[in-house]
Amino acid sequence: MIYIGLDVHKVNTTVAWLDSETGEISEAHNCPTDQLAEHLVALSGSKRIVMETGAISSFLARQLKSCGLEVMVVDAYKSHRLSEARQTDKLDAQSLAWLLAAGLLEGAEVWVADEATAQLRELERTRQRLTQQTTRLRNALRASLVRHGQDCPYSDLLGKEATQWLDECQAQLPALVQISVQALRNSLAAIAEQVKVLAAEVSQQAENNQQAALLRTIPGVGPLLSVAIVAEIGDIRRFPSAAHLRSYSGLVPQVSQSGERRWTGPLTKRGNRFLRWAMVLAAQHFSRVTATKNLSPRKWYYHLVYKHGPNVAKVALARR
Repeated sequence: MIYIGLDVHKVNTTVAWLDSETGEISEAHNCPTDQLAEHLVALSGSKRIVMETGAISSFLARQLKSCGLEVMVVDAYKSHRLSEARQTDKLDAQSLAWLLAAGLLEGAEVWVADEATAQLRELERTRQRLTQQTTRLRNALRASLVRHGQDCPYSDLLGKEATQWLDECQAQLPALVQISVQALRNSLAAIAEQVKVLAAEVSQQAENNQQAALLRTIPGVGPLLSVAIVAEIGDIRRFPSAAHLRSYSGLVPQVSQSGERRWTGPLTKRGNRFLRWAMVLAAQHFSRVTATKNLSPRKWYYHLVYKHGPNVAKVALARR
């Protein structure tokens, strides 16, 4: 068996491999990343490959798996803790090969999304990012108007009445301020239009997804939110229990224990931030819709609001 460690970069990847029969590790060398699959397939004998999480790790892992290679992607933070201090790409690759051969990386392995899930994630995450940009543009536009004595009374800046009000207000502003306000309005309208296009596609995907349909039976979870949750969780069977899924979302509190002393702190936030955002938003909707008024989780939520405040209660509901 040949154990291969990869230190992956966008242009070149450092490769090192360890022969389990001889115990000899080869000299690491650079290989163009776009030619890596061809290079590894050409190596003779059985082989296992490991790389750390990174910008292109998931794409590269799917590419290598499609070539019939056995590939493991490991959490970079955990693998660094398992090895000694490293300073070069060569030592990184060699260390990964040694750790893989010793069987020490099994607990650090991360799940690589399949192509369909990866595409769904890209679609929904792009919609989220553009939505956040529209929020920033709205805030910037309102702030610009306030600085010049105008406070927009409309919540939707793209609505018909708001547009008419902005046209009249803008004409009264100084010339340079008019240019700035118009630039913000143009950017907001353009990005909002793209958000509508993406939202329509996400809604279409929700109609064809059985898991998303099940999630929509939860009050407050609509097509967009259901697709976001499905895309970020992926294959639910990869989680042995609900506790593992909560940990993956980063919605669990930090815990420090020594002897009889136990301290609980803020959220770990080390998991999937997109899933964490979706679950907190789902909890917020659940706590407000009429359909949940008499349900026990909502009563429990308001008990926590009274005891700890709305933010803590919202996170606790998301975790539940």
